[in-house]
Amino acid sequence: MYPDRIQLAVIINSFNRVQLLNEALTSLIQTLHFAPIQSAIVIFDAGSTDGSVELVQTIASQTPDLNIICLCPSTNSDRSFSAGCNASVEFASRTFPDLKYCFFFETDNLIFNPTALSFAIQLLEQEPSLAAVGFTAEKCDGT
Repeated sequence: MYPDRIQLAVIINSFNRVQLLNEALTSLIQTLHFAPIQSAIVIFDAGSTDGSVELVQTIASQTPDLNIICLCPSTNSDRSFSAGCNASVEFASRTFPDLKYCFFFETDNLIFNPTALSFAIQLLEQEPSLAAVGFTAEKCDGT
């Protein structure tokens, strides 16, 4: 059973990207500790065979203060990127009755500023006409 107060679901699609997933989850977990609202991470794994699911289970067990859920559809299910986004949002909407925000996060992304997500949430709450908030990305060379 998950807490009812979850208002933010981080949605991640993953397929055989265990190292990138590990780095992405590490940065997210650090960031979510600064979030002003209760959060959960929903990972849609499209059938990885590289240990990704086991990694998520390990991280979830080591981070009991954060809900980390891995959705693993059957092999005869649609496991495309868009199906993963839709299934994850549907799961989060059904599971967390207080859900207000979905944050789509790619496995090859990292968050370096732990207050960026808090700022984005604050902006969305101050400006109800906004439907989305984006972030500035750095190139691999640091620019």
